[in-house]
Amino acid sequence: MDPDGVRVSFIKIIELQVRAIPHIHALIRLDPHENGDDPDQTDWESPTSATKLAAIIEHAARTVTLALTDPTTDSAVRRIRFGTQIDTQPLTASSAPEKTGSAEQNSGIAGSLSGRRVARYLAKYVTKSLADLGISARRLSTEAIGDLDVSEHVRAILTTISALADKGLSGIRRWLHTLGFRGHITSKSRRYSTTMTALRQRRATWTRKQQSKSTAQHPDQRPYRGSSGAVDDDDLVAWEFDRAGHASLGERTLIISASLRRIQQRHTAREARQPRRGAPVEVLDG
Repeated sequence: MDPDGVRVSFIKIIELQVRAIPHIHALIRLDPHENGDDPDQTDWESPTSATKLAAIIEHAARTVTLALTDPTTDSAVRRIRFGTQIDTQPLTASSAPEKTGSAEQNSGIAGSLSGRRVARYLAKYVTKSLADLGISARRLSTEAIGDLDVSEHVRAILTTISALADKGLSGIRRWLHTLGFRGHITSKSRRYSTTMTALRQRRATWTRKQQSKSTAQHPDQRPYRGSSGAVDDDDLVAWEFDRAGHASLGERTLIISASLRRIQQRHTAREARQPRRGAPVEVLDG
């Protein structure tokens, strides 16, 4: 296979598993190097099969490494690599029919997935959130680690991140709320599929069409004008910056006092959940 004759396109989804470890789901595709932007191009034939491409990807994932200097030492080098749990599955462009036959008949279609089913598969992991682990989307302070309502496993990860920040990886402290992961949940190659600009234009077109139908049915209602439609002077809205921070010293005092009370409540609740040291343990017999 000539590397100059194909272009590798991909879309990547990061799933944060229950064990709080990022897991990568990637859909990798070979496109023609030339005229690859034409979605109607169907006469191009891939120089390799999906099965062989899956084998190449798995071999690359198991062998590729990245050498990084350990900031906690002067000369040590760490090698970053993918984990051992690597699974590659070849996908075809054909749609998978329903499994209505015998086990032998269904075995031949198990690996064939439609584009819509693949999209649903990837979307399932996009909707996962760190909130399931008890962490909000706001930035965290290292002082708040002990008061968070999280499992001890997650607390250990946060404590490790804080320790690494003290040893030289100072930037990682800013990503406590994402358990040290600072990448994007979704990313794709530029030409894998449509762009966000194209999606916004399609939504704007759809909104205008729906508004035109509504205006025809209810001519007495004032139509909504989108960003690309004609705008009258009465429709213009002007925004100006007012201020940043608290309006007064009294407001600042009230907010800080409420925050301190909330922290104290978390301390009290946590101490109530933990058994007291040295307290007698009662054993009921029978």
